[in-house]
Amino acid sequence: MLHMNRYGDTAHGPALEGYEEAYSRFRESQGMRPKSWQNAVHESATSLAYLGGRKQLHQMVKERGFQLR
Repeated sequence: MLHMNRYGDTAHGPALEGYEEAYSRFRESQGMRPKSWQNAVHESATSLAYLGGRKQLHQMVKERGFQLR
């Protein structure tokens, strides 16, 4: 079954707010800097800096003699 563009704009609101609160508490308990979950997801999807050098991982592995497809 195919459903195209059937996401509601408001249904996720309460769940997202609860998750943001839990995410913030976890980060604080671990001594991590404050950051929202929404911001973390956005950064990971839009910034190569988030990869922390992993964008060259494939080439590095090949250079070390591992055969990759």
